[in-house]
Amino acid sequence: MAKLGEILSPQQAMELALIEGGRSAGFTAPNPLVGCVVLDKNNHFLASGNHEIYGGWHAEINAFNKIPSEKIEGAKVFVTLEPCAHEGKTPSCAQTLAKLPIFSVTYGVEDPNPLVSGKGLKILKHAGKTLIHLKEYEQKCINLAEVFFVNQRKQRTFIAMKVASSLDGFIGLNNGESQWITSEEARHHGHLLRGTYDGICVGAKTFLLDNPKLNIRHPHFENKSNKVILIDERGTLVSKILDSNIGKNHNLNNIYIVQPIDKIENSISGINILPLNYKNGFLMIDLLQTLYKNGIYSILVEGGAQTYGQFLSEKLVDRLYCFIAPSLIGSDEGISWTKGLVTQELKNKLTFQRPELEFFGRDLLISTRLES
Repeated sequence: MAKLGEILSPQQAMELALIEGGRSAGFTAPNPLVGCVVLDKNNHFLASGNHEIYGGWHAEINAFNKIPSEKIEGAKVFVTLEPCAHEGKTPSCAQTLAKLPIFSVTYGVEDPNPLVSGKGLKILKHAGKTLIHLKEYEQKCINLAEVFFVNQRKQRTFIAMKVASSLDGFIGLNNGESQWITSEEARHHGHLLRGTYDGICVGAKTFLLDNPKLNIRHPHFENKSNKVILIDERGTLVSKILDSNIGKNHNLNNIYIVQPIDKIENSISGINILPLNYKNGFLMIDLLQTLYKNGIYSILVEGGAQTYGQFLSEKLVDRLYCFIAPSLIGSDEGISWTKGLVTQELKNKLTFQRPELEFFGRDLLISTRLES
């Protein structure tokens, strides 16, 4: 964090805005993560802010609320996303900034909503503010608000996939044993990741074999309840929910079970049944559009191999988190996490962007996005 009065370059200001925006991950949906930094006319740091929670003040307002009015004259605003033009739960940020005696607004990327995109910039330009697009930071700013960008551009739920595997790419043994491949430090970070998404998704086999809790066990999210999505191709899981760890650790109205239309079980009060067409499997795009309509804007897919394969085969993985433990299992008894993905020709292989690398205990985390 910059110190009050510290001189910052435009690049340093935007980097700080990105960090600031990321602090609210998990709390702003369906709104985007946004960070803002304000410098005075001589580039001295005045304040920073972020969009802290859905329904709360936006990043620009939170930043300016920290600045004495006499220091705003000629200020320079750096914001990761185009200031909003519309009135919602809070006033339009573009309209608010237009009324202030600031000099310039530097932004990272335009709003992806086609009904809004560019309108905030037009308001500011009409008010005589200097607009600067820091284009070299556009991809970083998109990545910060990646859930929002997928929601807006594709009108579906954002998919992140979390995998914990050995060096040779296995997530368990053929006998169903899978705990634990990665270290406690990696699993702790996995709970942090859970908190940044609206829900967690697993297949029926993972539910039956592991009896997981799928709740968030991290102090940063101790008051957050997440949703659980179960992929139930046989239509047999509803009757097993109440006696399961999921049933004991979640409100029933936070549990969603995806079942074939022709195999719907008698429902238990509170549990959400999502009936989908089924022919040799569900179409995951149908699921994501249905979840989106149900107000679930992002999910973290945590297994198993068949479920991973379904999303990968339809190229519906927006972000991949792959924890790799320094261990070997061997192919004879191991289950590969890509078992459900079939590639006939190398030209059709899935390719990902340059990854970010981080260590948790002994384990390596690879975080990357699927290339379009």
